[in-house]
Amino acid sequence: MHYCAIRFFRYLACLGIVGAALSGCGGSGDSGNAGGGVTPPAQYSVGGTVSGLSGSGLQLQTGSTTVSVSANGAFTFSPELASGSAYSVSVSAAPANPTQTCTVSNGTGTLSANVTNIAVQCATRSFHITALVSGLVGSGLVLQDDGADNLTVATIGPFVFATAVASGAQYAVAVATQPTQPSQNCAVSNAAGVVGSGDVTVNVVCTTIVVTNNAASVAQLGNTTGETLMQFASFMGERLQYLSQHLTTQVTENCSDPYHAITAGTATYLFTDNDGSGTLTPGDTVVVNLAGCLSQSLADYVTGAVTLTLITPTNPAAAGVTFAANAAITQFQLTGLALTGSLTAQYGAAETLYTALANVGATPLTFTYANGWVAADTVLVSHAQVSKVIDYTQARYTVQIASTFQSQALGGQFAVSTPTPLSGRVNVYPDTGMEVFTGGSSVLRYAAQNILLNEPVSASLDETGGGQFLAVPGLFWEQGINGFAWWEPRAFSIVQPNSRPSYGTIPLAQWNMQVLFTEPQAADPVNGILSTGLDVATPIKLFFNAPVDPSTDAFVFNTAIYYIPGQVAVPAAVTASGPILSLTAQSQLQHGEVYRLASVNRVATSWPTTGAGAFVNYQLTTLNNLVANAAPSPGVAADNQTVHLASAGSISTNSTIVAYAWAQTSGTTVTLSGASAATASFVVPAAAPTGSSLQFTLTVTDANGETDSIPVTVFVLNNLLQPFVYYHAQQMPGVGQTPENATFESPLNGTVSTEFDNVYNLVKFTFNGASLFDQVQIGPGGVAIVPGNYGSSVGNPNFFDVTNLFCGSTYTWTLAIHEALAASDGTIQTFSADFTYQCGNQPSYSGSVRVGSSWPLP
Repeated sequence: MHYCAIRFFRYLACLGIVGAALSGCGGSGDSGNAGGGVTPPAQYSVGGTVSGLSGSGLQLQTGSTTVSVSANGAFTFSPELASGSAYSVSVSAAPANPTQTCTVSNGTGTLSANVTNIAVQCATRSFHITALVSGLVGSGLVLQDDGADNLTVATIGPFVFATAVASGAQYAVAVATQPTQPSQNCAVSNAAGVVGSGDVTVNVVCTTIVVTNNAASVAQLGNTTGETLMQFASFMGERLQYLSQHLTTQVTENCSDPYHAITAGTATYLFTDNDGSGTLTPGDTVVVNLAGCLSQSLADYVTGAVTLTLITPTNPAAAGVTFAANAAITQFQLTGLALTGSLTAQYGAAETLYTALANVGATPLTFTYANGWVAADTVLVSHAQVSKVIDYTQARYTVQIASTFQSQALGGQFAVSTPTPLSGRVNVYPDTGMEVFTGGSSVLRYAAQNILLNEPVSASLDETGGGQFLAVPGLFWEQGINGFAWWEPRAFSIVQPNSRPSYGTIPLAQWNMQVLFTEPQAADPVNGILSTGLDVATPIKLFFNAPVDPSTDAFVFNTAIYYIPGQVAVPAAVTASGPILSLTAQSQLQHGEVYRLASVNRVATSWPTTGAGAFVNYQLTTLNNLVANAAPSPGVAADNQTVHLASAGSISTNSTIVAYAWAQTSGTTVTLSGASAATASFVVPAAAPTGSSLQFTLTVTDANGETDSIPVTVFVLNNLLQPFVYYHAQQMPGVGQTPENATFESPLNGTVSTEFDNVYNLVKFTFNGASLFDQVQIGPGGVAIVPGNYGSSVGNPNFFDVTNLFCGSTYTWTLAIHEALAASDGTIQTFSADFTYQCGNQPSYSGSVRVGSSWPLP
């Protein structure tokens, strides 16, 4: 009724407003409606049935009309639609909680009657569980979801469980089998929950743990890296100490080998004085380039470069020196170890106190081990703070470590710290302190356990981190710490590359006393040589590894190899300060004399409760500031030949030479010319027998009245064409060395044979005398024997050898071949050569070989 009224009103309005303009109402001829109402279209409903619904929020839509469905069963859109209308039913919002997918069937058509056959079928979705694994280096990891669906994982990365889990269902990922080789602990985060509307990712983080099998390796790595950091601080100090004493823009140091008295590589310093102070101050930079430099602090030869930017020390020493710097290391190569990266280091040294500190920040320092004490490995050390303090007045050290290190070989990251600092007597195992190593949740503890008995380390391990520590038998300090706690910067043992002091775990009362170092510093501790030149009044200090009771022993300066009771010797006055003994000769020592500083009793007594005696036997030589050096030219001469005696190389270190005196001491009398000059000369008299020697002495005197003498020998050989070898030693700058040692070999005093070997390119001069057998072998280094200049840097150094001077492989030589001609029988027809020969720390020799040659001698 309402609908018809509206339609009728609109019809009348059209007629009334338009009036006669019938065309404005769409035309004429609507005779069908002239006498009654308009029939509207029929209205029909659209609906159907939902099944499988378990989630919430399902919405269906047709056109602009929607309907929300909350349960299975019938649904109907409202309002109804006119007959002939098209409908298309779809899912406008899928159900959630759980997430479902709903599918519409019979959802489209044109209305001509009510629609009730639309079918909406809903099904719950399933999603995958993914494990994102990191840190895995072991093998055998098995993950499990909800107690089943095992997943074996071999590498890091994402891994998907085979069985998908329905939305709304529980998932629970756990580690069914932990990896081994190495042993690891893998933990799952967000391990359990309810699957929602998408795939689920859980994180599996694996960390290597400490177990019995790798405990020693973990501890060893932690300490060798800590040791190297402390050693580097000391290395920096020893290098800067040298530079401070030779401060120029550029200087090269010949690194010394105290064991063999030879140069062992070089260190070149480039110094930038940024504040113009002329001293090493904060802000200055030093670039150190090392070429096989033997560092006592590192106990190794070093090749590489380091840039040191000096900074203000945090705790400068009250006495001695303190250096601090930021160090940038460029491929530091040691024996079996390369070091690269940056750190901050500080070094302090006084007579009785030593400190070393090193810090590494978040940027790792890279340790690349090739061989040696640690197996091949790449180790990254970060967040490291290490320090060592040695108080020599107590002969004790204290070490603290805190660092993390990541080992490629051990396959994990670990940490080391010393909650109780390690402490002990110098050069001896620690008697107190603890180290803690962690890997993941596991904890390894090393601790000194009995101070009085000095028993082995107490090692205990908590693999799970749950607080249940179990003893780990068979682990010792030398396995874990590898010597670092007892490495001492000034002890004799450290200058031997790759050396580790030997230690025992016997009770303290049975320990042997040990001299750690001396002042002045020992020049050759292996052979017990204290110095190659001490002033006669220099006090000598001996630093022992524990307090000494001087009443238990006595010390003397004697001139024999070993002290014999009752022997005449100069006693030493002794004062003691804990482990430091100061010795002073009670009467005047002689200049230039070789002495032995020896302990009289040489018997250790009860220690440390009452102190102890000690075996001491050091050779030392007293300083002579004046050194005479001379040589004849030629050293072998014929009748009527002029010989020059030259004071070549005579020096006075603290004065000037004011007088020379030549005197003949044996042989046929000659007439000396210039006997009071630096160079004298004489003519070999015809009466001098061939094969005899003419001996002279040069005495030099300086302005202080000190004197020094040296013998000089000339050999007489009337026929210079016959084969001979001549050589003599030069006087060494240090006193106490054997001078000259002139040697002459010819058919006049023995049997001589020669060989010219073109196969091995060697010439041999063999001498067999009444008291001497000698063979001089000469070869230019694997090439034909022809005139030229050769040296030990060319070819194999063993191609030059003098049997009488043989000292192993530590020697250098130069060789000038003037003539070289072989005879048809393989002997030498003509040969002339001059050579020099330096054998270790022995005097330098110079000499000549002549066979059938008149080539003049030098």
